Amino acid sequence: MCRLSVLLVAVPLVVAGLALPVAAQPAFRHTLSLGVWIGAATASEAPGTWSTTIWNLDYRARSLTSRWGFHFHYATGSRETFWSADVSFGAPSPTPGLGLRPFLGYGSFSTTPTTAPVTSTGFRLGIKADYPLLRTLAGQNVDLAVSLAWSPSNTVTSSAGTTRGTAFESMVAAEFKIPWMRTMLPGQADYYLTSFAPNGFDPNWAGRVGWKTLGLTGSSYQWTGPFLEIFKTF
Repeated sequence: MCRLSVLLVAVPLVVAGLALPVAAQPAFRHTLSLGVWIGAATASEAPGTWSTTIWNLDYRARSLTSRWGFHFHYATGSRETFWSADVSFGAPSPTPGLGLRPFLGYGSFSTTPTTAPVTSTGFRLGIKADYPLLRTLAGQNVDLAVSLAWSPSNTVTSSAGTTRGTAFESMVAAEFKIPWMRTMLPGQADYYLTSFAPNGFDPNWAGRVGWKTLGLTGSSYQWTGPFLEIFKTF
């Protein structure tokens, strides 16, 4: 009787499970990254120059059904804070393998020397480009990534009052897979090798090492130095 009761319960559940619709495919691919930027900073006020360790947090989302994407960036150091939010578009590439993503967004950076804080906030526009440098059958991929951003009319607030100014940001880096991560995810080997980005390189786990510069155009408020990031796509 007990077995019959189990069958009477289990069979309808199995049939119902088989009848369930297949789960919808995700509409977006998401990427989270953590990094550190070793910056050399300069400012008009004292202390004038200083070394700073800036921690970076990035979130990216790209549509799997269109060319649109979104990018949020936040970074903070000993005397400075940066953030930006951009909407990007995967532009048609004039060269095979080259990925181009123009973007438009809004951002801000602030710093606190020993005097009054300085803040620059406004709209920004720019472009990010990716190009494959190395492809092997074993899956070792290395890409060159370049990003340029320009804020044409920022609101700059300092001890001197509020003025208008322009800001810039540039980045050049090498993006690469992290081979040892593959052994940590044996059940996801096929998914690990799934290509997503227009240039064919967007693994589950990857790293980025390069050089970044940010600041106000024509002023001494600037940060520049090497950075390292590790990111995961899901």
